[in-house]
Amino acid sequence: MNSFIQVFERFLVNVYQIHGIELAILFGGSKGSSLEQAKKNIILLIAQRLRQEAFPRIVKKGIIVQDDYLSLVIATSFIEGITLILAKYKDREKTESLFTQFTYIYFKDLLINPN
Repeated sequence: MNSFIQVFERFLVNVYQIHGIELAILFGGSKGSSLEQAKKNIILLIAQRLRQEAFPRIVKKGIIVQDDYLSLVIATSFIEGITLILAKYKDREKTESLFTQFTYIYFKDLLINPN
């Protein structure tokens, strides 16, 4: 299965490999800068994909999402988790491994078949 979450995680690792410093600045130090809107836009894009692709899978598991605002909360907290990893680890391999592990743990219920 190649879900949007796995695609996003791979994209995130690829961006980190090419633009690690910029990604750390974007996620960790953009408040009050011109990059702050870019971070917000990334969160909004993730939230939109959650509503469109993940929430229907959750419904198949018997969980009814009562408010679309939950997608924004999940997307924001996910990006904050990535920000913490970026701030703590400077080793490229460790960071990439933690991105993958964090994404899987965070979204594991969405990555497993809904049946």
